Amino acid sequence: MKKLFTLFLLLIIPFNIYASDYRVNKDNYKVHITTNKNITSNDEILILDDRDNYDIKVINSYKIKDSKMKKEIIDIILEYNKMVPNYKWKRTKDSMYYEWIVHNILYKYHLYKKHTISVDFDNKDEYKYYLISKLFTI
Repeated sequence: MKKLFTLFLLLIIPFNIYASDYRVNKDNYKVHITTNKNITSNDEILILDDRDNYDIKVINSYKIKDSKMKKEIIDIILEYNKMVPNYKWKRTKDSMYYEWIVHNILYKYHLYKKHTISVDFDNKDEYKYYLISKLFTI
């Protein structure tokens, strides 16, 4: 009976949130992935799942400067995409990382701040940021 009830709950409750807790630089971070565009948070790293429009966005990504933490968050996003598949969205780990680097650099120098405050991993940018990131690191 308990298994039947659990199965029933899984079928009637839409799954749109995946959360993961992990530790970086002796601080705890909570990553919250959601499809709710109206949610806000001060104590979580908030990620908006808009894959139906070919996009996943890390809200206020400019605050995250640690490379290891960026890579861990990207891993969480990719894991989430495997667990909750959406075949409209597809990005590679490296392309996401390079895009994040470029967004943070542009934000730091007050360039396109409105667009670089949060990194948006949409499909059309799969290859673009690798080349741009190499220009910044020369």
